Amino acid sequence: MRGHGLPALILDFKDDYSRSEYTAAEGLRVLDANFGGLPFNPLEPAIDPVSGRVNPMGHVHQIGEIPKRVYRLGDQQTFHLREAIKSSYEQAGLKTSGHVPAADVRWPSLDDVRPILSEAGHDALLGRLSPIFDLGLFTDPGDASLADLLDGQVVIRLSQLPGDQVKNAVAEFLLLALYNHLIRLEQPRQLRRLLVLDEAWRVTNSERLEPLMRESRAFGLGIIVATQYPNDLSDAVAGATATRLFFSQSLSDPIKAIQATLVGKSTGTEAERVGSDVRGMQKLNCLLQNQQHRPYRRVAVVPYWQRVEQT
Repeated sequence: MRGHGLPALILDFKDDYSRSEYTAAEGLRVLDANFGGLPFNPLEPAIDPVSGRVNPMGHVHQIGEIPKRVYRLGDQQTFHLREAIKSSYEQAGLKTSGHVPAADVRWPSLDDVRPILSEAGHDALLGRLSPIFDLGLFTDPGDASLADLLDGQVVIRLSQLPGDQVKNAVAEFLLLALYNHLIRLEQPRQLRRLLVLDEAWRVTNSERLEPLMRESRAFGLGIIVATQYPNDLSDAVAGATATRLFFSQSLSDPIKAIQATLVGKSTGTEAERVGSDVRGMQKLNCLLQNQQHRPYRRVAVVPYWQRVEQT
């Protein structure tokens, strides 16, 4: 798809896409989250494309749910975090009720939330969330912006962040920011850009992933979701995909999920044929299903290094 000149934004959790020989060949720029902030502010609420209004209070609750889910915060800790975020808006002189923001509005950041939590004596909560505050993950966009990420050829390198919780939280903040940005744009209803989510099990519980998948066609956004096991994805997320590739599996539950997707059941002759194919497939072979190939076709994938040699 890069050969067609489509912009691509790739979330890379394991350095599968960040190595220099790959990025140089594909013309990709690496943005390392471990060195310098990502160019968006998680506390900036979405602007309604119809009315031009924002709802900071609703955004506070969306933001609060991400650390709650990723860090398994209790109800009281989540409440204290939400209250601190609300206070950051108020201290910036901004209303938390719905309103049309000024053109030059400056939204508070997570740096403004930290001292509020500290002054209120919520040291345990600060301890849980300290990597998010300490690492300078987010910065004032300045000359860069979320639009630059979406319209460029960018790999966001998350592999060097300290711990899975930080990686997952950053990915979820980014999905929320992407969704909020996209709903403000025109709806071309044709493919304009790509988002690649490898290791998608990390964000499968994100409240923004499902609406992003459901509405991506209207946004002109193609989403490539990859994960080790098909049942890592919710039915809603998996059901929103138009093309599915299933590689070799040996565990019974993933095989049953593949059988149900391809032939609608996990028993019977057709299902047994699928199960046998999935168990016995060699590397780089897979079962493909989309609108053109029903119920499925078996295909061989040419590896990247071989395609590069051929060109």
